[in-house]
Amino acid sequence: MKKGAIIVIVVGIIVIAVIIAGNNITQNQTTESIRVDTTVERATNSSQISTTPSQSVQTTKFSCDPSYPDVCIASWPPNLDCGEILYRNFKVIGEDKHGFDGDKDGIGCETTSTIQPTTSTTSKYSSQECSGIAGCIIGTVTRIIDGDTIHVDNQSVRFSLASAPELKGFGGVDSRNFIQTICPVGSEVLVDEDDGHILGSYGRMVGMITCNDVNLNEELLDANLGHLEVRFCSSSEFANESWAIKHGCIANSVSKSVAPVQDFQIDENKCDPSYPDFCIPSGPPDLDCKDIPQKRFTVLPSDPHRFDGDKDGIGCES
Repeated sequence: MKKGAIIVIVVGIIVIAVIIAGNNITQNQTTESIRVDTTVERATNSSQISTTPSQSVQTTKFSCDPSYPDVCIASWPPNLDCGEILYRNFKVIGEDKHGFDGDKDGIGCETTSTIQPTTSTTSKYSSQECSGIAGCIIGTVTRIIDGDTIHVDNQSVRFSLASAPELKGFGGVDSRNFIQTICPVGSEVLVDEDDGHILGSYGRMVGMITCNDVNLNEELLDANLGHLEVRFCSSSEFANESWAIKHGCIANSVSKSVAPVQDFQIDENKCDPSYPDFCIPSGPPDLDCKDIPQKRFTVLPSDPHRFDGDKDGIGCES
């Protein structure tokens, strides 16, 4: 073979080899590029997924203010008002920097009588369930005043025979919270007015109240958050009810003289302010714990009957 032909063949082989090598390099670069792009995309997605929960947690972290032990409300600042939180009727202690307890009674963001009476014609109760000849109300709880007084269709109703401490007295807030729990605002109730107290008490109807199928008068006494008003056993229509007898009324006590109740009504203005939970005259005569049925009640200065011997604010403890 001639020398020139051999040279041409060799050059051709070299050219083919160069072309093949170039294709392989291009394919490898493309593959690596795809791998890099895929890795970057995965890393980006992973970063987004891992950071989102962390950001969410950071935006919701805050410390619960100790002034509101029943619920978790962020400490001040920023300042909050009742319109910015969902909680109602919760315990407030200490500083209360948000000012939820405006009337300083230990309850924050109290519900008021903004709940309107129901207009539904259907009811779980019937007026035939009321006894006696006095009034009978089927309505809606529009406000809880304290442990023994609620508003029904915006009318004030006082529990017959069962009495709770004043809100500022020992156990007052606890008794109201108890009634709010078993008969919250908006509940339907049956009020059987007490035949023996149709003149009411301080403008309030007096009666036995059924709410959510329980007797509120009885429940208050059974929970030891109130006391039986023994002085009214002689006149109350409900003195012979099993719950009233269980807590201190004597059977058939309605037939007894009503003079003690009449005397009390005449002397209501003589109630001594040292005993805000119920009416005890200032005296004379001087009274001892054995002379009254009530036990463990709030005592304020000057305590003319000296019911609070150990000066701890609670009278007739034993």
